Amino acid sequence: MKVNITSDRVLVRLKEEAKGGYKIPKGGWFEVVSCPNYMGEMAEWLGWVGLGCAKLVTSCACIFSLYIRKFGAESKSA
Repeated sequence: MKVNITSDRVLVRLKEEAKGGYKIPKGGWFEVVSCPNYMGEMAEWLGWVGLGCAKLVTSCACIFSLYIRKFGAESKSA
């Protein structure tokens, strides 16, 4: 999220300085990638996806373990 915020600040400042013209953004993550605000947004959402998947995998493992304890071999055939 910090990448997003700092990149947006650079763009806002650049827009104020350009006064209707175009300028190349410099500094921060703009030295590494062309669109760091989009990169930051993608990284943020990928983080949420990773957390969601980790939660689902953990829940599935717990439920499977519960089924094995409660129903034994019968639960494997379902």
